[in-house]
Order: sequence, then C-alpha cells, then structure tokens
Amino acid sequence: MLRGWLALASVHLCFVCQLAAVPVGPNLCSPDIYTNIQTLINSSDLTLLDCKLYTPTVPDYKQQCPRSTMKCFAEEIKVLIFEWETIPQKGFSLNKKLNKIAARLNQTESKCHHCEFSREENAEEFLKGLRDAIQAMNAQYCTQVQDQSKVSTV
Repeated sequence: MLRGWLALASVHLCFVCQLAAVPVGPNLCSPDIYTNIQTLINSSDLTLLDCKLYTPTVPDYKQQCPRSTMKCFAEEIKVLIFEWETIPQKGFSLNKKLNKIAARLNQTESKCHHCEFSREENAEEFLKGLRDAIQAMNAQYCTQVQDQSKVSTV
C-alpha cells in the first residue's frame, strides 16, 4: 500500500489520465431544442401567421453545410419572432442557441448556398424543417439519443 507523497502522486496521475480519456469536442446534442420546436409546432397560434420563411432541408444539413443551415434557421427564427408577437418565451432564446450550434459546426463554405436560395415555406413547415434538422444533428452527435419520434406525437 502506498503512503504519503507517492500515494498522492498516484491518485493525481490517475485523475489526469481519466480527464485525458474524455473526448473533447463541441457539445452539439440538443434534445431540449427539439422539444422547444415541437412545442411551437403544436401551438394553436401558428395557423394565424401569414409569413413565408426560407427553409433549408435535412439534406442541406447533411451535405457539407451544417453551419450555414443552422445560421439560416437562426436568422429566419428572428423573422418568425417578429411576425409572431405572441410567440412563447422559448422562441426568443432559440435563435441564440441555433447560432451557438452553428458556430461549433465545421464546414467548408464554398459549396453551400445562401439562405435565400432555400424554398419559402409557411411557419409550420419551417418549424418542421428545423425540427427535422435538429433531429438529424442529435442522431449524429448525441451519445444516447432519445426516441424523438415519441416526442413528435405529443
């Protein structure tokens, strides 16, 4: 059994080795954002909105353009918030969260198109597109992905 300084050094070395074994990278798992979006989709006020929003697709996210896809969604969420005066409080932080996620995603910008080249959709279809992109991101980055298909039936 080790005693004194040697025991302390061994414990410290063991702790440092455990920290080194933890993978370091961007935290892109966002099941809370998925839930917030689903809450907005289920809102009865959504049908009253008469606006069109640029809506990227899941293939846009998956095909080398995750950052520009999330940036586009974040910018269009601002428009939605402006148009939807009664938006639940969760909507106000959603664009900030999407911008943070976009900043953490790696991509080469050269093959990605601008947001304005995406199809224009109504608010409900826009939110469904955002939900599907977040679900694709969670499937890629969450270690224990919750069964989000159950959430979508709520």
